[in-house]
Amino acid sequence: FRPLSMAMTVALLVCALRGPACPPVHGLVSAPRVSFPIAMMELDTKAVAEPERKKTGSTAKPAASIAGLARWDPQAWVVPAVWNTAAFRGGALAAVLVIAAAGSRGLGVRAATFAHLVSFGSLFGSMIYTTFFAGITMYKNLPRQMFGRLQSKLFPVYFKIHAASLCVMLGTLKAVGGAGSLTRPLVACGSALVFTIINIVYLEPQSTKVMFERYELENEGKQESDEYKAAAKKFGPLHGMSSLANLGALLGVIAHSWWLGGAFVM
Repeated sequence: FRPLSMAMTVALLVCALRGPACPPVHGLVSAPRVSFPIAMMELDTKAVAEPERKKTGSTAKPAASIAGLARWDPQAWVVPAVWNTAAFRGGALAAVLVIAAAGSRGLGVRAATFAHLVSFGSLFGSMIYTTFFAGITMYKNLPRQMFGRLQSKLFPVYFKIHAASLCVMLGTLKAVGGAGSLTRPLVACGSALVFTIINIVYLEPQSTKVMFERYELENEGKQESDEYKAAAKKFGPLHGMSSLANLGALLGVIAHSWWLGGAFVM
């Protein structure tokens, strides 16, 4: 039963986490999958070629749409398929949990430990990736206002996921720590949660608000106005405190990871 459970778990995970693949082009029996960047390049090429056809009066029909798509839609860039639905992915993940838990002893403790580890991994991974990789890469490669607008959409979700993960971690500390002292993990996770809530409630919304005020003044050509200078002066401390709060939360999570390693060693 165990080998079968492991095989089914791997298969379901592959289905659940499979990236949205582009189906073959209509009218063909088979076709190689078109990667996202290539599809973008070909769509751009068609967008440029279309006016040329109009100028020359050509009646040639446009080439088959990429992967059966009639037009480019940034919200839905693949033809809908069963494995691309949230219901299928959620069901597959739930099935994985049921299969993995089948025959386990101490299911309550194991489930709590599982929830703790998943929450910790999601929290720590997103912190490291966003703070040290994604954020820096976007800052270096996007126009400043585009970068700011993207961050204004990213960070509310970022901090809310962190708060939810920390709440789950705090609620499952007993299952992980057993009979040992929980003072250190409570302080570490609790402080990280406080810093995160401060960002959610005040620092991030205020930073974003002042940032958009600056953008509006910039677009109106008022960079030399007193209003713009006041907004810039206000934005600096808010952004700095938000970054420090995020760093404080990260330090708390790192401290918790040290305790967590010790808990598993014991």
